[in-house]
Amino acid sequence: MLYAQLFLVRLYRWMKAKGHPRQLVGNLISEAENKKSLKSAGTTRAALFWKAVTDSVVLPVDEKKDIAVCATR
Repeated sequence: MLYAQLFLVRLYRWMKAKGHPRQLVGNLISEAENKKSLKSAGTTRAALFWKAVTDSVVLPVDEKKDIAVCATR
């Protein structure tokens, strides 16, 4: 349970940040792509997370879409 809590704390902290993670710019994300993402910096990480968990760039129409993170033993 401790690891699940640590994961959630780090996930929430990551989600609150703006734009692409700085460590990725220049390696996985080009400078041009990073500049483009700064126009919608508040939603960049939400979109990245959504793509990672659904493999889709199409965001849900329902603005209250929840994703449950469950810990298993």
